[in-house]
Amino acid sequence: GYLTALLVGPPEVLGTLATADWLPLVWGGDGDDGAAAAAPFASKRQRKTMVVMLLRHLRHLAEQLAQAPDRWEPIFSIAEQGADEWADARDWCTGFLQAVDLQPAAWGDAWADPALAPLLVLGGGLEGVTPATGDDADPDDPAVCDRLSRAVPDAVLQLRARHAR
Repeated sequence: GYLTALLVGPPEVLGTLATADWLPLVWGGDGDDGAAAAAPFASKRQRKTMVVMLLRHLRHLAEQLAQAPDRWEPIFSIAEQGADEWADARDWCTGFLQAVDLQPAAWGDAWADPALAPLLVLGGGLEGVTPATGDDADPDDPAVCDRLSRAVPDAVLQLRARHAR
């Protein structure tokens, strides 16, 4: 979700942020300290390999969204109980909103669109933004979480169209 938000968000977010400002958050750094960016790696070589792989993934995701957005599918968790399966996009949406938090003002009034409520509800929300949802928006209810999760791809593609470069 985090990388997707960087790609479908306002162009100035990914265009003006230095890689060092957003990359450490991928592996749990806070982005404020260069040491935090290297912390999870045993060596400089391992860090470089991971950065290259991540940037390749980002490029692949960008190409996928540009060339075949109707075939793009985010990877969500699946909760199972017996024969029942529910999609669970909470972790994915949390990552998405973490990227939004890098430059929240750049997103303008995008969050006023009710179609984006699933991202907000499942991702834990944004400061100062109240999602337009019904009273049945409890993401801890598996059926509600599934319904909201299945609406996330369309919401993301709507954001992509809004911020088309």
